[in-house]
Amino acid sequence: MRLQNFMCHDHLAFEFNSHLNFIVGPNGSGKSAVLTGLQVALGAAAKETERGAKLGDLVKKGCTSGSVSVTLSNYGPFGYKKDIYGSAITIVRTLKTSGSSSFKILNSAGTVQDHTRDAIEQITAALNIPINNPMCILTQNTAKTFLSTCSPAGLYDYFATASLLSDTKEHLERTYKDLKEMKSAVKAKSEILEKIDEEVEEKRKKLELAQDLASGGEKLKKLKDEYQWALVKEAEVALKDIETEINKKKSQIITEEEAIKGIEKKISTLTQEDAEITARAENGAKESDELRDKIVRLQPELSEAKEQQRAAKSEYSKAKGNLQRKDAEIKSLTDEIQRIRETDFGSIMKKKEEDERKIVELETTQKAYEQAKSVAENDFNQFDHAKKRAEDESSQCLRLIQDIEKKIRKRTDDIQRCIAENDAINLFGRDHASLVKDIRARGLQNKIKGPIGAYLNVKNQSWAPAISCALGGEANLTSYLVDSDKTAQALRKMMGKHGFRRLPTITACRFLGKVHDVQNEKIRIQEGTPFKSLMEELICDDPDMMNLLIDTFNIYSVALIESEQDAMDYMSERHLVPRNCSVGYTKKGQVFYPDPNYRVYPSRVSTQTFLQEKTEDIVQSVKREIEHLDMLKVDNLSKRRAALLDAKANEEKLAEAKARIENLTRNIRNCRMQIGNLEREVANVAPNNIDIMTYQEDLNIAEAERVELKSTEESQLRVFQKEEDNLNALKKLVEQAQEELREKLNQVRPLMEEQDKIRASMADYKEKKEVRLKVIRTLQNGEKELVKKQKKTLSDKDNLEKEAIDSTSGRISPSDASRTLAVKISALKATLDDERRRHDLNNLPELIQEKMDLTNHANDIKSKLDELGEDYKRCKQEFEQRWRHLTRLQNHLATKVYYNLKGILAIREFNVETDIDFKSESFLLKISPKGGDCQDVASLSGGERSLSTLALILAIWEITDQPFRVMDEFDVFMDGVNRQFALDFILKSSSNKPDSQYILITPLSIDIPEDGSIGIHRMHPPRP
Repeated sequence: MRLQNFMCHDHLAFEFNSHLNFIVGPNGSGKSAVLTGLQVALGAAAKETERGAKLGDLVKKGCTSGSVSVTLSNYGPFGYKKDIYGSAITIVRTLKTSGSSSFKILNSAGTVQDHTRDAIEQITAALNIPINNPMCILTQNTAKTFLSTCSPAGLYDYFATASLLSDTKEHLERTYKDLKEMKSAVKAKSEILEKIDEEVEEKRKKLELAQDLASGGEKLKKLKDEYQWALVKEAEVALKDIETEINKKKSQIITEEEAIKGIEKKISTLTQEDAEITARAENGAKESDELRDKIVRLQPELSEAKEQQRAAKSEYSKAKGNLQRKDAEIKSLTDEIQRIRETDFGSIMKKKEEDERKIVELETTQKAYEQAKSVAENDFNQFDHAKKRAEDESSQCLRLIQDIEKKIRKRTDDIQRCIAENDAINLFGRDHASLVKDIRARGLQNKIKGPIGAYLNVKNQSWAPAISCALGGEANLTSYLVDSDKTAQALRKMMGKHGFRRLPTITACRFLGKVHDVQNEKIRIQEGTPFKSLMEELICDDPDMMNLLIDTFNIYSVALIESEQDAMDYMSERHLVPRNCSVGYTKKGQVFYPDPNYRVYPSRVSTQTFLQEKTEDIVQSVKREIEHLDMLKVDNLSKRRAALLDAKANEEKLAEAKARIENLTRNIRNCRMQIGNLEREVANVAPNNIDIMTYQEDLNIAEAERVELKSTEESQLRVFQKEEDNLNALKKLVEQAQEELREKLNQVRPLMEEQDKIRASMADYKEKKEVRLKVIRTLQNGEKELVKKQKKTLSDKDNLEKEAIDSTSGRISPSDASRTLAVKISALKATLDDERRRHDLNNLPELIQEKMDLTNHANDIKSKLDELGEDYKRCKQEFEQRWRHLTRLQNHLATKVYYNLKGILAIREFNVETDIDFKSESFLLKISPKGGDCQDVASLSGGERSLSTLALILAIWEITDQPFRVMDEFDVFMDGVNRQFALDFILKSSSNKPDSQYILITPLSIDIPEDGSIGIHRMHPPRP
């Protein structure tokens, strides 16, 4: 290769090694000019080199022209015109600064053989040198972009272009386009043939008409006779059809009547069962009410008994403590008298010392008592607080029980009104029911709509509580919608007259009469996900009410989610949240806000839904609600009983703590008294100061007081035991009544469920009966109409038959229906009249010749069309076969590239995964450095990414068969370690293609020893 006045070079010549070549030189030394010169010599335009806008820009500054020449080997079986060019072809391209250029193509002897660009294209095609294919020549900018970005689309484009798959696919697509054009040609020929066939048919009909002119009157007479008898035959058939239909309807009526009898029998059986279950359920409910009343009656007695028992126990404890203290006092006096009688003066002095020692011990004991008293007082305060808390809880449970009983009475009243008036509006209460009746009576239904819940229902009743919660519960579902502020004022006055304790909310808005279009804002739910749309689950026939829900609650963006787990799994991951979803509700009422603002809130779900339902469903729903309230009442009774027991236990502990404090206080007082006595004795110790009489008098008084205290203690014990027995008896009665109530409720519950099933079956059978009665009425009406039609048809048939007999010699079997025959008669008559006016019988031979000519022409076109169709079929088969070959080739090349890449990267101990999607034109390359998990090559470090993509280029090179490959700046983004591995890759890959030539350009030094298969060409640094 030679460059003359080209880019930065005055004169540059290369003799490349036949196998592996490295061009090495610092930036600015003109390395890339070698690649650009190769492109230009082989016919590339200036823009394709990415070095200038026109070829004149590539001429060295200061020169008017330049040239590039390249000598190509022309050896091997695929050499280009070897008899003319010999073993080598030299291409010389001269460039002018004006932008023009010229070619000279020389043979191995140096003789010019051609000057044209076409010859260049033929030579590069014959020698398989696609200059615009990056697999052959990879420019600096392309290499940098490819080695740094590694996008799946870019990798696929490089792979498809390099392997010529994109060219092959483009050729097949053009072939497919040609096939479509061929198909269109076949269709056009077919349309021409159809038109000629129509002309032939027209000529045939004309010929027949001309032939029939002579015998036309006879044929017309025959058609008229057939027409007469066709009318008779059709009338007979109609009579048979009518009779068959009448018999069929009679049979259907009998079948429906039998079915109704069966349904009535089942309804009667179910009614009897319902009456029996109702009686049993009412008895159970009555007994449950009696037990509740009994429990309520016993509660005050039980509370009073507890108070009396506590008071008796307290009095007994006081009496017992007083008696114990008196016994201690008597013992002390007795011991003192005995001690005085037995002592003398020496022992008195000894006793003085003993008393002083006792004083010290008593002072120590007093301190211990004072500490114990402090602990007891702290326990007393805690027990007192716990007692008050338990009493507050008991009072709260009592209030809840009273509220529940009030609700039970109200809901029972609602059931009675719903049944009596058969109007679901009673579900909302007496005040709403009377207000709605007043609105209906005044004819204001089109101006006032409400309560809102009366206009709503749900497809799946299991979602009703959650949907009620999502729509704001009772406060919103019992509100009203009006068409103006004036109507709102009138409605408030009406509410005041109907006894509303608290006025419901009133919303005023214009009634549009059609639902807002929220198609674009609706939640998008994918199949297979656990989501439902609240808007889709609601049933609302009123568009204005629907608009209120859309504007107020955004129901189009609210999701319903079956389980709490599904809600957590989907709503916490942004990519799993349905499009347009703003919030989600579960059946238990939890509220989930989606990621990125994921949060969860609990919510209470009421059994009272305030949604539109059938009266029977409302009754059952309210009964279940009452049953739930009963259970809630029993639960609160149990809680109250537990609270009372807790209060009692704390009261007992309080009494014990109080007794302990009193005992400790007495002990402290006794200690102080004993210390004072001992101190006085020590101060006044003398034999003559001992007065035994004084102690004897105190002893006599104490013994008299003890007798009185003992009597009091025994009396209080008897009172306490009596109150304890009375309290236990009352507790047993209450517990027995509560257990009986639970058993009775458990007995009633299955009866209510069974009654619900029976009434549902009865309603179903009644509905079926009504449907069948409607069917019978319809059948009977149809039978009457058929009888009328039968009489008229019979009369018409007799008249037609008489006319036919009069006009013909006998009955004739018609060849077609009367309508068709009438058309034929009319057409034949008109044709005969027209032909008689326009045609002459002498024109018959001419018509015969025209028909024959058109028939022959049609046969010629059909023959050509058959040939064209066969060609199209054959081409289509070949196209499909080649398309299958392309698919197999794609898979084969993808596999080859994978294994080539895997073998090259094994040097670096990298694992590799490839995923080539030919449909979406994506090449996903994943690399695992040193045994880790494979990851997208774009996420690797710059050096690893460049090394991996270089390995991919080499792997693709190995599946292609160009005579030489050129790549510029292959190692620009690599560090020293990865660059060395890159060189190892190149040496390994090039060894697999010993007959191919490699030219690699780098600004970095190459430390590979040169040998017969490796050539290193070093460029001089740029001049300063």
